[in-house]
Amino acid sequence: GRPERMRAAEFERALYLARNVIERRWAAAGIGDAYIPSLSHHTVVYKGMFIAPQLPRFYADLRDPLFETALAVFHQRYSTNTFPSWPLAQPFRLLAHNGEINTLWGNANWMRAREGALRSGLWRDRMRDLLPVIRPGGSDSAMLDNVLDLVVQSGRDLLHAMMMLVPEAWENAADMPEPLRAFYQFHAGLTEPWDGPADLAFTDGRVAAAALDRNGLRPARYTITDDGLVIVASEVGVIDVDPERVVEKGRLGPGRMIAVDTAAGRILTDKVIKAERAWRRPYTAWVSAGRVPLEAAARGDGPPPAAAGGTAPIGSAASPGKRPDASGDGEGLTRALIVFGYTQEEAHRILEPMWNSGCSRRARASSTIMSSSDSRRSRIRRLTRCASGSSCRSRRSWVPAGVSWRRAPSTRASSSSRARCSRTASWRTCARCAAFRREPCRASFPRPRGERGWNGRWSSSATTRRTTWRKAPRSSCSPTAAPIPRARRSRCSSPSAPCTRSSSAGGCGCGSA
Repeated sequence: GRPERMRAAEFERALYLARNVIERRWAAAGIGDAYIPSLSHHTVVYKGMFIAPQLPRFYADLRDPLFETALAVFHQRYSTNTFPSWPLAQPFRLLAHNGEINTLWGNANWMRAREGALRSGLWRDRMRDLLPVIRPGGSDSAMLDNVLDLVVQSGRDLLHAMMMLVPEAWENAADMPEPLRAFYQFHAGLTEPWDGPADLAFTDGRVAAAALDRNGLRPARYTITDDGLVIVASEVGVIDVDPERVVEKGRLGPGRMIAVDTAAGRILTDKVIKAERAWRRPYTAWVSAGRVPLEAAARGDGPPPAAAGGTAPIGSAASPGKRPDASGDGEGLTRALIVFGYTQEEAHRILEPMWNSGCSRRARASSTIMSSSDSRRSRIRRLTRCASGSSCRSRRSWVPAGVSWRRAPSTRASSSSRARCSRTASWRTCARCAAFRREPCRASFPRPRGERGWNGRWSSSATTRRTTWRKAPRSSCSPTAAPIPRARRSRCSSPSAPCTRSSSAGGCGCGSA
């Protein structure tokens, strides 16, 4: 049992730490067939490769008439994305999940990338005993449960953690209250959203809740009876209920939640859940003080994100979204495009819409452009997975599709403070990368010297110091001075693993800039 002098939260963290230490030692000893379903003084997990009637035959607790609980999370389904096994049977320690996480690859990689810098005042020097956060060999549901478990044990309540990891579509929601929008903006700088068609049921032993993905691509129906019983399931009629006892029923909308606080005896609606957490901290003030939108910089309302170079951003007063000077004739423009290495595809599909509208062109998720293996041109590609159906209407398709870039996510697992907001520095179009140093260079080479002049300029002292080339202005080009092709102008200067790949878009081939 729990020691008398230890608080419940401390005891739960101690059990979480003990479970992780045991699992690490099993892995070091090569024991791969052992698993701890739950080690908590709030919840007990009963699971296995059964059908529903077999569960109480295997677990004697479930046959005891004195065994009672105020809540339960139940999951039954055959394995789809992974090979069936006892550890991967649901529910997990906190959640059960119907659907899939389409962003899993990126979520897992980002979590792995920040593990070495994770810090928490609650864990101190024991943080290393909690790594890796995501256990190898798990399903998408298991990986989300691993991260949710860490966030909850590091100080956030269950509903707050789920709002942080699986947010609703907030970026383009015009009717969203400003404090709630600031809540999502703040936490977007701490972690990436786990996105995909998903119906989630989760509990920490006190609160039982359900949430739907922001696209609403999985069904979630709820029923509330006159005696306070709340049933949420992926189908109607999972549990027989007398219709005369039903006081409310419906379906969860995209990004919506419903919860029951068994200790307080409250049924929490989506608005109540989110309002309580959005007003808990001054997120609006933190976000306003900690970020500089590129749109504001373009209007002159604030300093531009990057002061180096002295070039006005597109759409600013110095460059009001107009077509660049082409020396008055189409031949001059064509010559300039050729000199700077632009293709017809880039000129007509990317640059021309930007010149006309002053913003990046919107495009569909799929691509009909030749694959990299069949093309001699290098490209930056963003790996995406899209799940949709006939029920997706136009608004549902574009509302979740916000694109924003931020500086490095915070490594504080349990901290909510204004200092964390400094991580969300720039938005919408590009990111500032602290690993890059900018130095004015003449991004051209002596044309008469040919390849030798090119290579000589490329191996100059500026590039050996891991700086980035600035785009050569047209005034620096002449019949005797040709610009270095854009595929050679950028080099990633990551201190740990400098990237030598490049792209025809003039950025780092690894996607750093």
